[in-house]
Amino acid sequence: TINGKRKERHFLLRTRRWAMMSYQDGTSELYDMHRDPLQIKNLAADPSHAATKAELDQRLGSLIARHGLAFPAK
Repeated sequence: TINGKRKERHFLLRTRRWAMMSYQDGTSELYDMHRDPLQIKNLAADPSHAATKAELDQRLGSLIARHGLAFPAK
């Protein structure tokens, strides 16, 4: 549950430093696991982390495609 809304369908990419979740509704979460291991501060909308988010989005998209995965039809 995020901000009182239940989000069930998602993909997760975890690196040594970052955790990024991409949800079926188009929203995402980004956490710096070195500075915020409890995942309190979502950095996905923070402009100073836009390049990191874009890189992780691309990596996650490549993994999803490589493994033939997709969000289920709504």
